[in-house]
Order: sequence, then structure tokens, then C-alpha cells
Amino acid sequence: RMTPTFAAPNDGAHLGLIDSSGFVFDEPAIHRIDLHFYTANWPELLKYNFETLDKEYAPVRFTFDNAIVLDSVGVRYKGNSSYTLSRHTPKKPFKFRFDKYKECQTLYDLLKLNLSNGISDPTFMREYIAYSIARRYLPAPRVNYANLYIEGVHIGFYVLVEQIDTQFLQRYFDDHTFNLYKATNTGAAMAYRGINKSDYSSEFRLRTNRDEDDWTGLLELLDKLNNTPRRTFLETMSISLHLDQCLRFLAFNMILSNFDSYTGSGRNFYLYDDHCTGQFNIIPWDPNEAFGVFRNNWNVITQDIDVPSNLAQRPLIKKLLENDSLKHKYWAYIREMIEGPAAYDAVSAMASNLYRMIETSVRNDENKLYGYQYFLNNIEGEVQLELGRTIPGLKSFVQDRNTAILAQLAQEKVYPGDADNNGVVDEFDILPIGIYFLNTGRPRLYSTYAWSAQRANLWAVSAATYADVNGDGQVNAKDIVGIGLNWRNTHRQASPSYEIDPADAVLLKSYESNFKLIYNSLNSQDASISAMKALLGRFIDLAEPLPGDYILCQNYPNPFNSSTTIGFYLPSEQNVSLSVHNLRGQTLLIPIDGQVLKPGHHGCYFSAAELPGGIYFYRLTTPTSAVVRMMTVGR
Repeated sequence: RMTPTFAAPNDGAHLGLIDSSGFVFDEPAIHRIDLHFYTANWPELLKYNFETLDKEYAPVRFTFDNAIVLDSVGVRYKGNSSYTLSRHTPKKPFKFRFDKYKECQTLYDLLKLNLSNGISDPTFMREYIAYSIARRYLPAPRVNYANLYIEGVHIGFYVLVEQIDTQFLQRYFDDHTFNLYKATNTGAAMAYRGINKSDYSSEFRLRTNRDEDDWTGLLELLDKLNNTPRRTFLETMSISLHLDQCLRFLAFNMILSNFDSYTGSGRNFYLYDDHCTGQFNIIPWDPNEAFGVFRNNWNVITQDIDVPSNLAQRPLIKKLLENDSLKHKYWAYIREMIEGPAAYDAVSAMASNLYRMIETSVRNDENKLYGYQYFLNNIEGEVQLELGRTIPGLKSFVQDRNTAILAQLAQEKVYPGDADNNGVVDEFDILPIGIYFLNTGRPRLYSTYAWSAQRANLWAVSAATYADVNGDGQVNAKDIVGIGLNWRNTHRQASPSYEIDPADAVLLKSYESNFKLIYNSLNSQDASISAMKALLGRFIDLAEPLPGDYILCQNYPNPFNSSTTIGFYLPSEQNVSLSVHNLRGQTLLIPIDGQVLKPGHHGCYFSAAELPGGIYFYRLTTPTSAVVRMMTVGR
């Protein structure tokens, strides 16, 4: 009996197994399995049972390594795409159930075994290596190899995989009698759909305790996962869900681009409701298309580790990575795996060892689904299969994916509200917003004020990246909101600070018109607003213009490439036009065409993308006044 050792939530240790059992998986080996059917038309029987009778078993005599003979073992085909893509070949995937016809019959304490046919893996190594990495961090099946013979005829070389069942649970958990759920081939988003278990039947299958058919625990988990407020998420969910284990699971999927799993398709994972701890545990399954084989319509090399395009449909990922501490731990596991068992050198070494062990069996497999040269080539580089399918090289994928992920981890992070990136949200964060007011740059994938590290898309001016507090791609009044929402929040600074010295009168005076616009927009009596107004009041002239005065500010930025902002002040309600002219006086653009505007400060943002580089004039015209300034378009 195997006993689990789980990592403590904060110690960075791994899950490990104290002892091992089961001769089948004691050490890397190639076993032999012989089958004798009790009927001559066994191919038709298995096909009929699988396709028509909903995966029913048939009896067979099972011989293991020419030593153990088990009568009346249940056998059937298995899989989804692995069966469909191989249905017209002799080499289909198999599942064995040893106690199907004889109660308590096992093979070395195993109730079930699976034979994977390598339908999308010419190397025969992906499932073996993926599970080897997973078992360092998660409860995960053991793997080995076997040659299969039926009625003495060699059917082929297979990957031998342990089943996730009660025997598996017994190795990892103190009590293996609770509910085990499996995501269906339709996929399970883990969304909450109400209190009726029938609403989840297309997404989950209950694999244990089917007579009781009690789904209460799962429905409560999904309700909490989807509906717990962010401020109490960590405290609430840590009671019901093994959060640390989930982070490892998500990191594993993302590093290996194992996207035929919860992260991508929503398939191929189990949930175990362990009443001893009160927590649900997530268990990976069927990573035979890991290392970039199942693409999920994503780029398996550059896929973002934080914000997959289906994030809104994956509440487990979304909720975990909204929490700053959990996101940092997720990043830490990604880096640890890449520097450890998922490192290029580690995977290459494992692949070399497996090659030496399985090469002869692969070469002798006359029914293998791909030629021997595919096996050799795909270990190093990509190969093209039928129907235009491209299978990434095992080693080349690991090298390219790890490089891409490390580049993502190295990118600077934005904490919404900390506009100067000095580690604290305070009144001084209004200064970079004023300096870079109405600057534009690359938006982040998701615009948010949530207090968590958001991976930055660096702008041409790095400091302006942080002034875009909400990540919408423009520095404007909306970013001031983020300062108020995250007022006095702090974080451990991991990037250069862009603090602005409030005593630098020369610098701040040059942006006085921006600061005036901001000052006059701050109307709340909130402590954050009062502090920002007090700061701005130290270096701007708060005296209102005299009646009849019109102020036309210098556009900002100037010079500019494609867009700029012109600020101006009106002493009273006026009909206003704002026009842009070339040096000959010809009118080129009319950003404001005879609009009635209220008194006060105004800002006009417009695009001059179609103007060639050069010097231009802009004119503010009212019924009683006309003011002109010069601007420069740089190309």
C-alpha cells in the first residue's frame, strides 16, 4: 500500500511516494501480454461492444510475462480519438478489467490496465515522460511498456498505463472510498449551473459510489469556485479544494502544452472528493498528446501562461490567477518544473534512455501506425502525418516552449494603481498619469483594476506602461480610478521604479495643463482624491483665468507620430471649432466643428495618421476669439 506525502502549502516540496508496489511498474520495462479469446470472431465482438453496446467488455484469457495466467478478464477497446483514428488498423487501444467476471481478481493489486497505441505520438514517449513529470507534483498514473499478442500473433508495441480507480486512490489517499469524478469527452468547464446534478451529466461521470449517486459535494465545490467573492476566495476555497495541487496541475499543462486537458479542451482530468481532508483533488489523465500535439487552435509554443483565450470559460484558471499570491506560486511552479524535470536536458536524457529501451520493439512492430523513420525523426524534430497533421519534435518542442515561457516570466508586471511602480499606491502615482496623459500604447489582453500582477506589454516609453493603470492602451482619467480602488496597496517591487520627484518644478511645470485638467476632474472627498489634489496644488496655478480669457495649450505629445491631444480652457459656454492647417493656411482636419461646449477645461484627442511629417498649425475659434499654436508631426 502506497502512502502519499503531499507538499505543505508553502514549503515548495513535491508530492512523493514512500514506497512502491505492483510488479508491472516496479522499474522501466517492456512486458509481454498474451490474449486468448473464447470466440473466433473477437474483432467483430469488440467492435460491436465498443460502438453499439456503449463500451461493453468481453471475456478473455490474459497471460502476463509468460508467468501469470488470469481467466475471464474483461477486455474492450478504449479511447476517443485514439480509437477513431485507428479503427481501420489492427492496432487499436485496449482496456482490461481483471475483476469484471471474477470478483476480487487482480494483477499485482491492479484492477484495470490500459494499452495506448501511440496514435498521435510516433515517439511512443510522450505519455511516459509526461506522467513521469506529473508524478513529481501530483497524484498521477504509472506507465510502462508492453508487446501485445493475440492468439500468438504480435499485434504491436504499446504504452502500458495504470487506471485511475479505487486501487489508484488507495495508493495516494488515506481513504479511497469517496466520490471520484471524470470529465467527459464533451469537456468540463467547472462552471456552476445550479443545484440539479442532471445539469452536469454531460460534463462529468461519477466513477465510484454510483448506487448512492450523490453529487452534493461537487455541486457545492462548483458553487464556491464560481461565486465566492475575490476578497474571500483564498480563505474559502482552501478548505474545499487542494489549491496548491491545482496550481501544479495548471503549470504542468501549460509547460507541456497539454491542451487536451482542462486548460484547453476541458477533457482528461479527474476530481476526487477526499472527505478525510475536506478537499477536492485534481488528477491528470491521458497526456498522450502532450508536448504540443493537441493544439486547441493555439500556438503551442508561444501560448500565454496566464491568459489563454478561453479564460472566461475556465473558472478554475481565472479564479486562481486572479489571486496575487496564488499567481506567484503558479509562476514559481512553472519555473521550478522548467528548471527541473521538464528542463530540456532532463527530458532529453529521459528520451535517450527510453530510446535505448524501446527502439527494437518499435522497429519490430509491423502494425505501428507510423513508419520507423517517423519514430527516429520525431524525437528531435517535427513530422508531418496524414491529413496535414504536424507533430512537434519532442526535444525541439521542449526547448522552444521553455524558452518562450521563460521570456514571459521575465516580462515586467503592472500592479493596477501603482503608476510609478515603486511598490505602493499613493498620491504620487498621479504624477506619471499627468505626464503621460493621453499617451497610447499596446493594451494588455484584459483591462482590469484588480490588484494582482498583470503582465505588461511594454510601451515605447517604459514608464508610460505603468501609467496605463487599467491596461486599456491609453493613459486617461480612467486610470485615476485604479489609484482610488487600490489606495495604499503594496507589492514587492520586481521592476525598475519610475518615481517622479515632486520637487522637480521644471519638469512638472511643462505638463501643467495636463495636471490642471486632472485636478479639475477630481471632485470626490475620498482620502485618495484629497491627497492627490493636495499634491497637485503644490505646483500648478489654481487661479482661474480672468473672464474673457481663452487658453489654448500646447498639444501633447509634441512632436508626435499618429495621435495627440490638444487642451484648452473656455471662460464661458461657447460655440467652438478646432482646426488643423498646413503652412499655406489650408484646412486639413477639423477635430471640433462648431460644437457648443461648457466653460472650463477641455481636451481634444485626434488622429493625424494620414498627415505627412512636418510642421502644422492648429486654431481654436469662438465667436469672439481665435488662438493659434504650432505642432510637429514626426515620421
